[in-house]
Amino acid sequence: MRSLKLRYSLIIFLLSLVSRLYAQNIGGVINTYYPVIEVLPAKSCVRVSNPSGLSPYDNTMLVQMKGAAVTTVNNASYGSVTAINNTGNYEMGIICGINGDSVFFEQTLLNAYDVSGKVELVRVPQYASATVVSPLVAGPWNNTSGTGGVLALIAINTLTLNAAVSADTMGFKGGAMKILSGTCGSLFVFSNYAYNPAVSTGGGYKGEGITDVTAANSGGRGPMANGGGGGGDHNNGAGGGSNLSAGGIGGNNNSTTGCNNKFPGLGGVALSNTGNKIYLGGGGGHGHSNNTVTPYGGGNGGGIVYIQAGVLAGNNFTISTTGEDGSATIGDGGSGGGAGGTIIMEIGSYSGNVNISANGGKGGDVDNLALANRSMGPGGGAAGGAIYFTGALPAVTATANSGLAGVAYNTSPAGIGGNNGAAAGSNGIIASGYTVSRSGTPAASCTALLLALSDELPYPSPARGRSRPGAPYMTVYPNPAGAFIRLHTSLRGWQPLQLFSADGKLVWSQTYLLQTNTALVTLPPLQTGIYILSAGGLKSRVFIR
Repeated sequence: MRSLKLRYSLIIFLLSLVSRLYAQNIGGVINTYYPVIEVLPAKSCVRVSNPSGLSPYDNTMLVQMKGAAVTTVNNASYGSVTAINNTGNYEMGIICGINGDSVFFEQTLLNAYDVSGKVELVRVPQYASATVVSPLVAGPWNNTSGTGGVLALIAINTLTLNAAVSADTMGFKGGAMKILSGTCGSLFVFSNYAYNPAVSTGGGYKGEGITDVTAANSGGRGPMANGGGGGGDHNNGAGGGSNLSAGGIGGNNNSTTGCNNKFPGLGGVALSNTGNKIYLGGGGGHGHSNNTVTPYGGGNGGGIVYIQAGVLAGNNFTISTTGEDGSATIGDGGSGGGAGGTIIMEIGSYSGNVNISANGGKGGDVDNLALANRSMGPGGGAAGGAIYFTGALPAVTATANSGLAGVAYNTSPAGIGGNNGAAAGSNGIIASGYTVSRSGTPAASCTALLLALSDELPYPSPARGRSRPGAPYMTVYPNPAGAFIRLHTSLRGWQPLQLFSADGKLVWSQTYLLQTNTALVTLPPLQTGIYILSAGGLKSRVFIR
């Protein structure tokens, strides 16, 4: 315990020396991702494989990406979700302390999580104000490590866009390319909904979704929950990925000669959003291929974007989590598009237009090279994603459109071309009045930790901040303070914070969004001395060192 105390004290000291978080220029990947190996709800704690880079007071997102159960019955219901389980559960939080590989939160955990379903902890940077000066992007989803796919940030005052913000194509992966045999079997042979493309020519690889499947079921026309089904033998198109709405079915092989079995990949299924769940966009399936050697694959889905800001100055730039188009091909089945991902906008007000999109990807087209009587199946379009606004719908441009179906072109005769039965995905959703998933209940384990440390830390524990049960309260720590203070308070909503000098002069004022019992507040450069912080009729003395 003593090593933890010393580490905690050192962190507080170092934080007081770091540069203040004002109007920072940002771009690239700003988040770091940690696979969670155990969740301990009773301790408001998760264990991560390596906590390097995490610190007390860091903002976080805890999210489970997979873990749904699906039916594997060999019929058209294949891949439908039978139990969503904890998939899509998430919550925003603040780190209280770290001990070894254990990360403790200031609030109790709001949701249940199962680490077998790929749970990750995302560090969410917080800025006083920030300007996006080069494209801001999410790290790609990595199914092996179970991390990535999320772009999240907090700007207490203003977030200014001078470049795009994007989690485009950073979600679940599209079906991989596999050159299959040109065998043309009977209708019965290739009518199944699952195959292993490594050993069977029955169908291309499915797109990735909220469940993992065995190699034996990794291909074929049945979807993988929100991952589109692969195109069936022979040269049928694959299905598009989905999110809260369904992906489009792939196109048929409409050839009037040779192999023309009609077993297109089915689109990903619509997912449940019960309980504030969020999802990566599903990947599109891969079309059945046996001709082309040019690499192509199903479209990747979009990732997850979370932005909290007092003011968003959009400057007509984009915030997007668009799915990838299914790849076009020559003389083979087209691939499905990737579905749009999820965007959460927790914004106080908007300045100027911003283009917010979670559109689905288009199904892949097929060039038939004008070969007589040949018309291979194009890919299905993907579903649009989900865009959530915590307030009323703002006067900005927001779209969650479906991806169009692919087209079989350059056919001979021309009349056997077109969509060949391939369908567009379904439009996504745009919703207002959304409530971000975050706990407001202080964690007893955090209080105990701070009390244990209080004999060595130069500030009072927040656990000692209330004068009587139920009374409004506001405690400031660390105290003495440097570059920042942490408020432990009962105040909620947008609150004007004012700092007065000892002689009563107002030296600083800023409005903050107080959503839980704790809030990190960055301070301007101040002379050493005693100050009074006022908020919501409450006052607290602050010593600046």
